[in-house]
Amino acid sequence: MCRQTGGEDRLYYMYVAECADGTLYTGYARNVHERIAQHNAGTGAKYTRSRRPVHLVACATFATQHEALSAEFRFKRLTRAQKLALIAQAASKDAATCAAAAESGEWPDARARAFARVLSKAFPLQADPGAGAAAVSAATVSASNQANGAYPADG
Repeated sequence: MCRQTGGEDRLYYMYVAECADGTLYTGYARNVHERIAQHNAGTGAKYTRSRRPVHLVACATFATQHEALSAEFRFKRLTRAQKLALIAQAASKDAATCAAAAESGEWPDARARAFARVLSKAFPLQADPGAGAAAVSAATVSASNQANGAYPADG
């Protein structure tokens, strides 16, 4: 989903993977595809070792390690419904942009940028790290749930 070539080696990524049991795993990586391969090989996180295979659901690029780790920390504090709402919002918000980008082969990068924009609006870096869950209001989650169908309970 997140393409990494050439000069992009200085980017930092926060990624969300879905495990075989349907749970979500959020992490930070310099190379997302290599990290997903590690999870699937059983050499990644202990959490994913017994929940293979995992597949990449979303990722966002950041210019600094601090921004990526901050986004990961805040995202992890959200409820499952809020996480799914942000992922769905990113996917639907730039649907036209992503459709045009798919034709040019840039779809993964466009989707990663859309997810990063949604994350930055949900919890700006200047905000208190504990406010991440509060930044995504119940109204936003509820509206997204109505638009995209009901989500399973937290798990």
